[in-house]
Amino acid sequence: MLSDTNGIDVIDNSISLFLDGVPIPEKDYVISINLENINRIPIKYQLSLGKGIHELKVQCRDLNGHPANRDIQFTVNDKFDVINLANYPNPVLGAGGEGAALDPKNEGRTRFTYVLTDGADEVTIKIYTLSGRLVKTFKNLPVGVGYHEYPRSVYGWDCKDDKGYTLANGVYFYRIIAKKGNKTIEKTQKMAILN
Repeated sequence: MLSDTNGIDVIDNSISLFLDGVPIPEKDYVISINLENINRIPIKYQLSLGKGIHELKVQCRDLNGHPANRDIQFTVNDKFDVINLANYPNPVLGAGGEGAALDPKNEGRTRFTYVLTDGADEVTIKIYTLSGRLVKTFKNLPVGVGYHEYPRSVYGWDCKDDKGYTLANGVYFYRIIAKKGNKTIEKTQKMAILN
């Protein structure tokens, strides 16, 4: 995210990205421009990197023509892991009543998010009751390196079990299982459903 109180010059192609000192072609990243708010400009770029230390450099100008640079150094880890597992919203708020969601299309729905530090062969999420009964399984989730959301729909998961029944109010566990070769990573989190 680029931000500047004076606004960012988006007209003269003043935004440039460099990875390890090499210019990144404009076709490889997306700049989302909202002319009503040019003080904050999101940039999306899917990195495909080898292990080691890397540097991402962003160059731009504000609307007054002042140049700005930002260098970010980071390390690509060779350890296969799942990090930042979460669901949102949590708690999941149902239709109507005090717990109703602010956005009606998201009432009683949630999404799962996770980051893979290395590509996986297979990723699955399983939902369990507190007593350990499996109620829902999501298979064939995204396996690439980086941040993922599932399901990738406007509406998210409708909190229905594998038989199509809406889950009751309460606390549930969800477990992500990521496999790469002979290595398996499992992480567990809790979510609440309030109808």
